[in-house]
Amino acid sequence: MNKKNKRILLALVVAGLSTSMIYKGLSPKEITEEDLASVVEVKANIPKNSQITTDKIVLTKIPKTEVKPWMVNSLEKVNGKISKVDLLAGEKLSEDRLAEVKQVEFSAQDREINLALELSQVGGLPVAGNYVDILAYFPPPEKGMGLGHSELVLQNALITQINTKDWEKIKPIMNEEELAKEKEQNQKGAFVPATVTIKATVEDSLILNTFQSNETVKLRAVLRNDKSKNLSVQSPNVEFLRKDIKISDGQVAVSSN
Repeated sequence: MNKKNKRILLALVVAGLSTSMIYKGLSPKEITEEDLASVVEVKANIPKNSQITTDKIVLTKIPKTEVKPWMVNSLEKVNGKISKVDLLAGEKLSEDRLAEVKQVEFSAQDREINLALELSQVGGLPVAGNYVDILAYFPPPEKGMGLGHSELVLQNALITQINTKDWEKIKPIMNEEELAKEKEQNQKGAFVPATVTIKATVEDSLILNTFQSNETVKLRAVLRNDKSKNLSVQSPNVEFLRKDIKISDGQVAVSSN
């Protein structure tokens, strides 16, 4: 082999080695399990204000270099939450796009009213986002004369906020004997005093406010469940008040009769 051919062969070998080295340098590194992290991804489109369930999300693995601080890494942190916005399949979830309860939609006739009432513990205490029935308890005219009676004031009322308070703060005007009896009753689990905000129509708000303004009447909230249905129970006091309320063209008139 002459010198010229040797130089050509040497050049080809060097070129081959260089190409191999460059290829290895540019080739992606093989990814191992240690290089991956789990994040929650939307599996199917989720409309705004919808509950997120496990069939709509999936735990997927991506390179740790692609993980952002806002990405959620646990299905438990997402399951049961409510979507604040429309969520699209394939997107990674962040906690700022999730809510604990559904956003309440209001019409022109809807209002929010605060009620100081007692929460019945039968069936569990309600929380924001639950639906309750509002009862009014009318005590007997005098203590020891009968049991009094209750009326169904409002059905299927949505709680938007709730603040349970200590019984001492709710009824500070009681004497020591009455306080002791009230504390004993609450410890037995009958009712829990609370300040509750509910969604109600203008008409229902006026009726509830009338009941609440009567110091002898106790308002109570009873938790509904998925199988609860509205009853055709007539409250004489509610029906009487409804007859006095006239709503027309956005104007509310209450009869003085």
